[in-house]
Amino acid sequence: MAKFKNYLFIGDIDMKGVEGLHNLVVEYKKDFFTNNDLQDVLLHGGYEPEGERPTSFHDIYDAFLLRTKTSIHLGILEKMIETATNPKLTIVKRDEEGIVSPEGRGVIYPHNKIMHVALETPEGYNAHKVEEIQEKWFNESEVVGNARNFQSNLNKAFNEFNLKCVLARMYRSLSLFIPEDFGEVHNIQEKIIKYFGEKYGDIPGKRLNALDNAYYNVGKMFFGQAGQDWEKLSQSDFGRMFILSPEKNKKATKKVLSTLRT
Repeated sequence: MAKFKNYLFIGDIDMKGVEGLHNLVVEYKKDFFTNNDLQDVLLHGGYEPEGERPTSFHDIYDAFLLRTKTSIHLGILEKMIETATNPKLTIVKRDEEGIVSPEGRGVIYPHNKIMHVALETPEGYNAHKVEEIQEKWFNESEVVGNARNFQSNLNKAFNEFNLKCVLARMYRSLSLFIPEDFGEVHNIQEKIIKYFGEKYGDIPGKRLNALDNAYYNVGKMFFGQAGQDWEKLSQSDFGRMFILSPEKNKKATKKVLSTLRT
């Protein structure tokens, strides 16, 4: 996450007011999944939700395309890194009861009948292929370095885009009617109104636009750097295991955006 002094602002900006709002955005991003009252304001119009609460920013959807793409890339990448770096239990998959042969290659039945079985991880992955991935992760240092850089830049971009997401939801909360008897939920809205400046007029919009552009530009920069890592990973069969093709990412993004949460 970039420090406030490293963000670029253009034009006549109330820097003190923008920095104060930025600090509140950072605070609310940090507390987003531990403060239910905050979630009620930013996600549910001041009311408690009926269903389950989100547990990460990957569960918070919005119409910002680049943030959604980043989330999808990260989900695939981190799942593959977990597969490559964490030892897995092996489960013998068979259709009938039997005794596993000492070589682990089949099941011995009476009359020397052998039935070949599959070795799988608890997630249902082929255990031999997982072992191959783990061996390559240990041996192919260049791909590992590119994958780690890809992960780092995607996370940096996602952090900035999540600040942008929290900021947008804070701005939307300005127009909510939350009575005083809602207690802390009301207090949170009042604090947001204070840091945006005024509830109505052009000051809140100016602070919003200044920070929104700053978060977007820094996030886009990191996403661009991640694109360079993607290109390097795409040059080998092993590297391609950690990335999505543009076509698959586009398809996944379209699916996510078709089921947006409000």
